[in-house]
Amino acid sequence: MNLVAEAVRRFKSVDTIRSQILGLKGLLPRKDRAVEVSTGARLVEEAIEVRNAVRSGDREALIEELGDLLIEVEAFLTAHDIGLEEIVERQRTKQRELGQMEG
Repeated sequence: MNLVAEAVRRFKSVDTIRSQILGLKGLLPRKDRAVEVSTGARLVEEAIEVRNAVRSGDREALIEELGDLLIEVEAFLTAHDIGLEEIVERQRTKQRELGQMEG
């Protein structure tokens, strides 16, 4: 099974989104958006809205859109069964290799 199909299946079967960044309790998945979440389309949409808020100079809109983006990141991680710790460790390794982090 390909990565997206497996992620769609997984996302449609979960009762709650694992909130690893925001720590929200009982974050319910929008199962009707499983394909958009699993392919990253929702991430792109929210990232564009963040960019637009920055361009408009509206700090309150930026805060709201960043929150929406983080929720979509958490939904994407849930769909692909990726833990936040996996990403953090990968980034630490990368930063060390690039000489941007000690030890």
